Amino acid sequence: MPQLRAERAVTTEESTPAAERWRRVFSPLIRAMSESLVEVSTRDGAVRFVAEHGAELFEGAECLVSIVRPSDPTTLVVAAGAGGEWAQGLIGTEWPVEGTLHGRALLSVQAVETTNETTATAAPGITAGEVKTGRLVPLRTGDPLPDRRDALGVIAFWRVGRHSFSEDDRQLIDLFGSLASVIVHRAELVHEAEAVTQRMEATEQEVELLQQAAESLSGTLELDRIFQQTVLSAARIMTPPGGTARRSALLVVSDHKARVVAEHDERGARIGPLQYAIADHAQIGRVVEQRETVASTVDEPGIDDGSLVDMRSLGVTWSAMAPIVSGDQVVAILRVSSYDNDPFTDEHRARLDAIANVAAMAIGNAERYSMARSEAQRLAELENIKSEFLRLASHELRGPLALVRGYLSMFEDGSLPTVAGAARDVLPVVSARLTQMSRLIDDMLETARLEDRRLQLAVRHVDLRDVVHHAVEDIPVVTGVHSIQVEICAEPLPVVADPGRITTIVRNLVDNAIRYSPAGGRIRITAERDSDTAVVAVADEGIGIAADDQHRLFERFGRIVTSENSHISGTGLGLHLSRELARLHNGDITVESEEGHGSTFRLRLPLSAG
Repeated sequence: MPQLRAERAVTTEESTPAAERWRRVFSPLIRAMSESLVEVSTRDGAVRFVAEHGAELFEGAECLVSIVRPSDPTTLVVAAGAGGEWAQGLIGTEWPVEGTLHGRALLSVQAVETTNETTATAAPGITAGEVKTGRLVPLRTGDPLPDRRDALGVIAFWRVGRHSFSEDDRQLIDLFGSLASVIVHRAELVHEAEAVTQRMEATEQEVELLQQAAESLSGTLELDRIFQQTVLSAARIMTPPGGTARRSALLVVSDHKARVVAEHDERGARIGPLQYAIADHAQIGRVVEQRETVASTVDEPGIDDGSLVDMRSLGVTWSAMAPIVSGDQVVAILRVSSYDNDPFTDEHRARLDAIANVAAMAIGNAERYSMARSEAQRLAELENIKSEFLRLASHELRGPLALVRGYLSMFEDGSLPTVAGAARDVLPVVSARLTQMSRLIDDMLETARLEDRRLQLAVRHVDLRDVVHHAVEDIPVVTGVHSIQVEICAEPLPVVADPGRITTIVRNLVDNAIRYSPAGGRIRITAERDSDTAVVAVADEGIGIAADDQHRLFERFGRIVTSENSHISGTGLGLHLSRELARLHNGDITVESEEGHGSTFRLRLPLSAG
């Protein structure tokens, strides 16, 4: 393990806060998607893109992307792996959907997490490796593909060792899974569009135009551009070779109305912006309610549809409309009209349906992408709000606290009239509480510095035994029901560390032990050597922590509130700050706990040579 050099200042660049982490992960990813739209349009390119970027989310994690075979929905095949030789070696492996963790995630439509590498539901190849912790997220599409598939596959993140994912990790993985679904779905759409073009029995020019439309629609995630590209492609594809140019329009359906949002007409004719009440326009209502493509002359007898009157005013003779369906709703209508007397045939309707299907996929993709991006921005803004609160609260509290401490010291040194009797006995308790509050404010400031990446360590060679002695010598035990037992080994524990920050860690661990053992009991503090590591352990006889809650202990503001501890005050910053400080020293903090039987927290730091 690398060691810190003496007198070296270490920044928090390696300990990115949550808000910075969201920006660091998703900003490059979204930029890479924009720059690589063509490359990730293929199935192979998309899954490689997802696996490579997924492996970058967590240090030491390996990423697998398994895809459902279109020809065999009962089988998953590992299409891409990144992050290490283990993941890459599984590429091409086939697993059954039934009876495997990957299949469970796929069929349950929710993330699956495991820390038991020996589970019978692990796919072959998982148990043979060293990985023990995994989180698997299904890749699904809200809109079924033309071949009726809505389950695309599974993206899985695996770690060596039992190292549970934090809540931030889970949100990051799940949001990345949503983006991965968009990417893979988009590639499937392009693949399907290419298949549609191959199946269409049309002229070489028509096939080329349809392919261009699919590529253009899949090449953007902006709705306005998708609308414009849809009407342009529809007009070109529906225009017969050597025939009169067709006009096209796209109407967005919402609130029982259909509104014209895009038009294309070689003659320059426009009718928008207009909107039609669906209930008052028979042809539009038929498309929306029955989800079928309709075609008629603009003066079809017996049809009460005012939108046809608007078409007639432009000189149009025939008009055809196809529904654009996303999920289970008609979200838009694609309308193509002609200025000649040639009717729309079944072949024309098939072409119009094909364009509408590709447009539906592109529109649904863009909407999901927009939702995922908005969610990422919302989470980042929330983290910024938390950071700003820490900065403001810590600065605003320091002044009043200093004033109170000043008056208290004047009572204690006799500068103010002597306090006698029971009031005098209260002063030590008040002083202890002020010390706790001062340390809380210090924790808030330190956390704010972590968020701003302004925290620096003043490291030097120290004996960890001395630091522990200093940390525990003035810990206030205000309850009167705890006993502090300190056991420090006889041999030196040389480390390269910032003594002040290590003192903060130890005090936070002891304070946490006192808080969460309200009935009292022994607080045992030990410092010893374990191979090339120095270990400081703080054990209590308190209420303990349920196994399912332990992954939340070190999250910022990650208090675990239960009926047994709801009366215990705290901010959820102490353990978060302590672990981040430990990791800045190339160390870590772990916990062992059983509900009702106390907890043991261990700080591990690498021993230095001198």
